[in-house]
Amino acid sequence: MPTTIKVSIAKLGTSIQEVEVEVGSTAMQALRKAGFNLDSVVSIKRNGAVVALDTVLDNQDVLLVSQEKIKGGADEVTAEPNILKLSFTIEKENQTQPNNQMIFTDDMSTFDIVKAVMQSRGVSLNNFKEIRDSEGEVITFADKLEDGEAYKLIICAEQNCGACDKDEDDNY
Repeated sequence: MPTTIKVSIAKLGTSIQEVEVEVGSTAMQALRKAGFNLDSVVSIKRNGAVVALDTVLDNQDVLLVSQEKIKGGADEVTAEPNILKLSFTIEKENQTQPNNQMIFTDDMSTFDIVKAVMQSRGVSLNNFKEIRDSEGEVITFADKLEDGEAYKLIICAEQNCGACDKDEDDNY
């Protein structure tokens, strides 16, 4: 019985690299063997499906790795991002929470900011329902958040957020 498996690894824009790892190895172990910097890994797809670093691999698996863009280079000139001071609360429907201010940069997307706020409070994105500004207007992920503004992240009151989405007569 073989004690090793072969895994093909590629990141966008590069050729496929093949590594041999022990049977029972994880995606993390294969990426380390291939020389990847795990700090810059954004996502991994195994045979087309997104997997975590601790996913156990099988023989002949193909991993596609997405990594953060490396900043720098002679041709690239980027402006320093400005600091944004934003206030967020995460609250179940019809329940208020204390207001806490956090600092972000203005080059972050609304989704990235919401994700960071929820993770910092130990709340899963699976419970996210919507964002509201200080006037109670719904904000979309496509909207840019404004410096100094306070936002409410509304999470579902129910454990199953799908049922929460169907409730059309929410009162805020």
